[in-house]
Amino acid sequence: MEESSSSRQQNLPLNSESEASHFAKGKTMDIDYNDFELVIEQPLDFEALKVNGFDVVKFFTDQGWSNFFDILNGPVYP
Repeated sequence: MEESSSSRQQNLPLNSESEASHFAKGKTMDIDYNDFELVIEQPLDFEALKVNGFDVVKFFTDQGWSNFFDILNGPVYP
């Protein structure tokens, strides 16, 4: 049976150097530095996963995702 083209995954090249998707709307906002409130969150708690029998850190480290999770688990501004 032949698959339809809409259900088949296409591997399209990603051009990260293209500026076609980068644009500025010309809108800016002045916010006083003291108005920021730093919120410390940890959306993905690897320690809690490990305690519950899911030690997944090695899987992400082997794939090079460590820096991403450092950023994700870093400070967040509300």
